Amino acid sequence: MRKILLFLLTLFVSACVYIGVDESHKQKKVKGSIKDLVQTSIQDGSAIRSYARHQDIILLKSKIDSENFVMRIFGDSHMAADFFSRELRSKFIEVNSIGYIYPLQPKYQQILTVSYESKDFELFNSKSNTNFSYAMGGILAESKKEGAFIKIASNLKEQNFNIKVFYKAKNKGFVLSDENKRNYALKKKGDKKFSSIELKNVKFPIQIKALEKNAQIGGLLIYKDGYDIKFLDTLGINGARSDIWLRWDKDTMKEVFKTVKSDFIILAYGSNDAFLSSFDKNYFKKTYKDFIKFLRQNNKYVNIMLISPPTVTQKVDDENYELSPNFYAVREAIYEIAKEERLMLFDMHNFMQESGGKDLWIEQGLSLKDVHLSIDGYKLMADKFQKDLKAFLATF
Repeated sequence: MRKILLFLLTLFVSACVYIGVDESHKQKKVKGSIKDLVQTSIQDGSAIRSYARHQDIILLKSKIDSENFVMRIFGDSHMAADFFSRELRSKFIEVNSIGYIYPLQPKYQQILTVSYESKDFELFNSKSNTNFSYAMGGILAESKKEGAFIKIASNLKEQNFNIKVFYKAKNKGFVLSDENKRNYALKKKGDKKFSSIELKNVKFPIQIKALEKNAQIGGLLIYKDGYDIKFLDTLGINGARSDIWLRWDKDTMKEVFKTVKSDFIILAYGSNDAFLSSFDKNYFKKTYKDFIKFLRQNNKYVNIMLISPPTVTQKVDDENYELSPNFYAVREAIYEIAKEERLMLFDMHNFMQESGGKDLWIEQGLSLKDVHLSIDGYKLMADKFQKDLKAFLATF
């Protein structure tokens, strides 16, 4: 009996360390710069955990090396600034397309593959305003009067793309003009929540001009013509929780995936769920797993990875922050989802702890005092991500 009890105790302690229940309270002593730990591979171990099937990993490895690879990130403010994604575009995937973008950029958010200019459009966000129907991504731009316009320029070397526009109009709608002075009418089509139009070989920059008041743009899918399509797009919303997708129109999401299927999807939620005064683990897991199911149903052979958030702290007073009381519960739930759904997982908090902890990250200018990292911090986190993923895939 004593041997059995010792065996069970050993299993329990091992499990706690593996998911970070106990070890996360500790901060390792680190000599030198945290950046050096990634660059010289001194850092103790991978921040990636994999519960995925062997054949799924093999498929992902082959897709990353192929001519056609589509990667998408859904997430909260950690992804909304596009710093993490930008680093991956420069080192992990060489893109030739823009992917899916919002009609305009919300405040404190950005999509670095394009530049915007606009006049007389109002922006609505599915995170804070539930009075509208939203296309995939949950950002809506509505014309305040006839003549309102949005100009979008490509920041990539490529300037010619196919475009699918999702919009709503009562009658006249919009006219889209490209650099070659070609005009395309975006009028009302039937009774669908959102109409869509697919345009071929459109040269950027483009302008979308409203021909009536209260016409709406829900999003644009911008991709290179042909088979060799490569892009990494990011659909992040500041303050978003894991159930934000329930506010988006599922038909537009299906149409996006039908046009260009995703090969690799990252879901990066949890920070804002940890701020809830009462965290409902069952609801969190159900809505998150429902999203995973939906993505799998509409993206054949997709690989999905969860990102567990960095150390979540909340403000106590003007000077002090403390760990969110629900942080470990959220983190544990994310690990459970990864295991139950057979997914890969990248643990930002784990990397921060293994490289000295949040206090050292703040000291070295890699983290803010609140939940967010600095620009350099997100770059470093992306560098760690791609290095760990590359090393992990090399074992298959």
